[in-house]
Amino acid sequence: MLHQVHQLMTNEEVARIKRIQRRSWIDKILGRKRKELGRSQWLAEVYRITVERCFIPMESNEESPLYLLDVGGALLILFGPWLNDPHVLKVQHSTINKWDCEHSFFTNFTIRCDDQTGIVFELSVETEIFIEAQCITTPLRFKQLRESQLVVGGSETLVHDLENVGILYNDLQN
Repeated sequence: MLHQVHQLMTNEEVARIKRIQRRSWIDKILGRKRKELGRSQWLAEVYRITVERCFIPMESNEESPLYLLDVGGALLILFGPWLNDPHVLKVQHSTINKWDCEHSFFTNFTIRCDDQTGIVFELSVETEIFIEAQCITTPLRFKQLRESQLVVGGSETLVHDLENVGILYNDLQN
């Protein structure tokens, strides 16, 4: 289940996005331009999530975790070491000690993120209930992953849905 609301970003959240969007020194030397952030309002997406099914690709590990969560009509992709950052992951100490990150994920949580960049500001865990992850044994070749991304789809058509939105390479075409 997925419930979504919009909230104004804090000044700190806006500053974080602007820092990430600045051109790096290598971009400046090579004359690369960054896409401008032409926003009239800075809104954060806040999702209240109940996970129906969880998938972890074989290639995922503790240093670079990747979760594909079926949230009922949509797939929430969570990727990156921020999942282990106590500034972002808000969870009770007793719960984090019970979590086997390579085989499960939290069943209920709230995530606050920027939909345009995928940056996650906060993932707040509400219960000590975990959902067992199913390992995806088919090798997946990702084009590019963001910290978070919501994709229309479901667990039955997971690979097909990810290919359709351009997250995965379609091995038949490439």
